[in-house]
Amino acid sequence: MKIGTKEDPVRCSALPMLITCSGFHALRFVYPDSSGSAAEMGTAVGRGAEVFHHGESADKAVEVALKEIEGRLTGAELTQIEETIRAYAEDPRNGPLGSMQVLPESQEQNLNFEYKGIWFSGHMDQIRRHEDGKLYVWDLKNGRAYGGVQMVNAYAAQLAMYSIGATQFYGEPVRYGGIVRTRGYIGKTNSKLYVGDRPVFFHANWPDGAAEYLADRIVVAVKRLQNDEIDLCPGGHCNFCPGGGIANCTKILSEEFGR
Repeated sequence: MKIGTKEDPVRCSALPMLITCSGFHALRFVYPDSSGSAAEMGTAVGRGAEVFHHGESADKAVEVALKEIEGRLTGAELTQIEETIRAYAEDPRNGPLGSMQVLPESQEQNLNFEYKGIWFSGHMDQIRRHEDGKLYVWDLKNGRAYGGVQMVNAYAAQLAMYSIGATQFYGEPVRYGGIVRTRGYIGKTNSKLYVGDRPVFFHANWPDGAAEYLADRIVVAVKRLQNDEIDLCPGGHCNFCPGGGIANCTKILSEEFGR
């Protein structure tokens, strides 16, 4: 399988599923990606945060975010997006004097890099400089299927490679910060809290070397795919896999890849 080359790099966003079940990843070559409303909402919230960190007001951030998804979402979903962006902009942790200051130029930074013979690409959400003076990569997630702690683990492979790619890009160590679970800004319970106390920031607290440890496992998985060695691992992810579960994916993979 042609994957992990400079011409066909592995997308960092695909890594969590790739190392969970490479059959899931292989089937993406058979079925095109399709974005649902949840993905659209996440993209819009991320766009709003990006506009805000480039010095615009919350009003402007909401305007730009909603304009880019105009006609694709319902009124209730648009309201949730607006409420989330406004709370994000109001949160002092995201402000210029916050303890985890965002580097504006890092917003949606495109990364294209090589690690141990495998090429990767991706759009990193943001880099923050913490009070200790060090850089950390943070990823914004707006989904509701996982809680914040679960997200830190579920998307660990993605953030590990962002950390490595960002370190190459910036020329100084970029550590794994964690997940900004933006959905934590809204909802009846969380909205009663002061915006700066809402459960949004979930720190990874990884020890040194953890990103490289995961990256080495990823390299092994990609090299197996390059040799057309597909490892199936049925589980809860079968519910949203394009292969439709083990009853169908084995037949599809056999027909498409001769497995």
